[in-house]
Amino acid sequence: MFTGFRPSRLFLTLALTLFLPQALALAQPPVEPPPPECGPLLENQCQSCHYLPRVCSKLGKKSRRGWQATIRVMIRRGATISAEDQARLADCLAQSEPGIVAACKK
Repeated sequence: MFTGFRPSRLFLTLALTLFLPQALALAQPPVEPPPPECGPLLENQCQSCHYLPRVCSKLGKKSRRGWQATIRVMIRRGATISAEDQARLADCLAQSEPGIVAACKK
């Protein structure tokens, strides 16, 4: 006869093997939505007051800090943009991200 065989231990091992991965998957923190894409952000925020060629002509000429300063000036002049979108737009413009370049080629 088997010595040391415990049905409760087998059940515990089987339960942990089958259900633990699923329980861990359900316990994951919610995934944050992706940041807005650069092209639509440019079109929605800048194009409401400017023609895109005006903005696009400045790509590669300003740093992130320079774009942040420009965005602050636009806000003082009446632009409305969330703090999150301000940071994202400054990053997009400073790095000439693909979405920005594509929007500029339209």
